[in-house]
Amino acid sequence: MSTLIEAVEEFISGDWGAENYSPDSSNDVVCIRGADIEDVQGGIYHAIPVRYISSSSLTNKRLKVGDIVIEKSGGSPTQSTGRTCYISENLLKEKKDVVCSNFCAAFRIKETWDYKYIYYYIQNIYNQGNFFNFEGKTSGIRNLLLDTAFKSIPLPSIGKKDQTNLSRVLECLDQKIALNTRMNAELEAMAKQLYDYWFVQFDFPDENGKPYKSSGGKMVWNEKLKREIPEGWEVNLLGDILDLLRDGTHNPPKRVERGIPLLTGTMFGQFFIKHSEATYITEDDYNVIHKQYKPQVGDIILTKIGTIGNVNYLKKNDIPIAIHCNSALLRFPKTYGMVYPLFLCKSDYFKVRLKALKGQSVQEFVSLEKIYSVLIEIPPIQVITAFNDKLNSVFQEIISISEELEYLTHLRDSLLPMLMNGQVTIE
Repeated sequence: MSTLIEAVEEFISGDWGAENYSPDSSNDVVCIRGADIEDVQGGIYHAIPVRYISSSSLTNKRLKVGDIVIEKSGGSPTQSTGRTCYISENLLKEKKDVVCSNFCAAFRIKETWDYKYIYYYIQNIYNQGNFFNFEGKTSGIRNLLLDTAFKSIPLPSIGKKDQTNLSRVLECLDQKIALNTRMNAELEAMAKQLYDYWFVQFDFPDENGKPYKSSGGKMVWNEKLKREIPEGWEVNLLGDILDLLRDGTHNPPKRVERGIPLLTGTMFGQFFIKHSEATYITEDDYNVIHKQYKPQVGDIILTKIGTIGNVNYLKKNDIPIAIHCNSALLRFPKTYGMVYPLFLCKSDYFKVRLKALKGQSVQEFVSLEKIYSVLIEIPPIQVITAFNDKLNSVFQEIISISEELEYLTHLRDSLLPMLMNGQVTIE
């Protein structure tokens, strides 16, 4: 049996480059960060930042189809470094020149190995938490000792045809996962656009079905917001309109092998919770933590530490679940329905207001008191109801796709180790 290092033809370092064009940094590229790896895996490329690098750096660091990008710095106590994605033809067709950031590294696979098999093999190593064993720390940042890890991790010696057969099974699942992810992203973008049109630009339908503001609807100055809002709308603190606003637990009890999942920010997916990344607590501890309230269907979970403002919606199959201190639970009145509260919290307008209140320590954070104090324009209930009616079918489709996405992700993650260790074989 060989080791991972023997499958690598060469390592390619990253380059974060410059934010703006200059004579020394004249080549625009998209630069994959650790934060982009999950989106790249799912075929979503719009958020990868554009940077500018030198011509020599572009020559030496431009990535090709089949190159694998691995996160080597970052991570957390519950999420190791070592997340990976591979460079696909679709990515290069859409973005042309691609590099990775200097918090990542890339490597090229020898022709005797199927690069997708190596990608899935490393993904299995990551899922099992093995990269925790190869991390060092510099100024509090976790760094993957990549050379040591690849020289230590065994790699089964199997023929390239068998490698390809294994990777194809997993790739089929990944393609369906990517398709579902893109469908939900498009539906969410459509819903967010309508929310912006109605509640930010104030062009909701008036009594004649025409866009309110564009058709001359009366606007009044609001001193709290320092802007005009439609006549008859109110302005209130977010905390004053909620039925419940609570922090997650700051003192999580001892984790156990199986039990009730403890929801952390790293488990947030696109309208679904990644239970495969969960840690668990006992039912007794859950009842102590959530003695005064229990998360329920329709609650909105908002991250408030690190990546501020990520949002997840609790569905029936998420309950029971415990909330970690890096998140807050928001429960809107039932009269607001399901759709309006979710897209209020997902709107860019809301996130800008929330992030304006952030504090700074080792990580950015926003306190529960700050969340409470976010100012919100409150439309008449009939406008909220009309918005919910307009988007209810879209919302139900998003939930349906997300449930299938959750199932497929669980199936892939369950099948991956069995294929890699030979418990399941492909004829």
